[in-house]
Amino acid sequence: PDRMEGCVARLEQHCAGLRCGRFSATDGRQSQISEAEVATSWNTARNVVYQKLRAVRKGWDDLDTYQVRQLELSPGERGCASSHIRAWRRCLELAGDSQEPLLVLEDDAAPTPEFGLRLRRALAALPSDAHLLYLGYSQAAEWRRELSPELVESKYVWTTVGYMVWPAGARLLLSKLPVNEPVDNWMAALCAEHDVKAYCVRPKIVLQADAWNVNSDVGHSDEHYWGPDSDIKHSEPTQKDATPGAPLVEGSCFWDIDSDDSEDSSDDL
Repeated sequence: PDRMEGCVARLEQHCAGLRCGRFSATDGRQSQISEAEVATSWNTARNVVYQKLRAVRKGWDDLDTYQVRQLELSPGERGCASSHIRAWRRCLELAGDSQEPLLVLEDDAAPTPEFGLRLRRALAALPSDAHLLYLGYSQAAEWRRELSPELVESKYVWTTVGYMVWPAGARLLLSKLPVNEPVDNWMAALCAEHDVKAYCVRPKIVLQADAWNVNSDVGHSDEHYWGPDSDIKHSEPTQKDATPGAPLVEGSCFWDIDSDDSEDSSDDL
């Protein structure tokens, strides 16, 4: 079945009133992706640092499995990066002269029951110069600071399953091309280097419908030294749904990235 159907059903259940549109992803096997936008290889050195930090935080004893390597980006990783680049450009097209953000959800996104309520609370505390707001993520580094019970400043998180990007953030991301790592790592690196001002809704309000790397079209170039566990899927819903039918954010938009049922294109990371 089309994964988009599941995503739309979850949105209708938990995010009533949200306008949405389908955005077909780039097929990394078939599309010509310019190396000026997405590189063909990447070095894992920086990501290994954060993998080890995360392992220490989690109490895992697999530090030796994270090795610095030069790897080829898989067609799926390149397609995923290209898809998000196109979404950032779409953000600018839709915003026009406004500062209206774009909500990007991959087609395996699973909004939690408290999605609307927690997002509104996080947005109320969000600094006006924010570039990104992660709704779903896998935390690597400690938070930089807490701004409210629902909002923290991010240093380094993984996944692009669900996030909001503002026009200023889209312009900044596009100005930093090419993407020379898996796109979530690349975005995280820009956050760690203070180029991108990124925040996270806490707890996460978008999960992945399946566990990490299950039913995914993206071949992960570094999965041979990833452990079987991921905290992407875990969240503890504590709030009731937002009022059915209420707009999520006045004038907000949602744009979904789907893989168009093509192997090795783009969906969850």
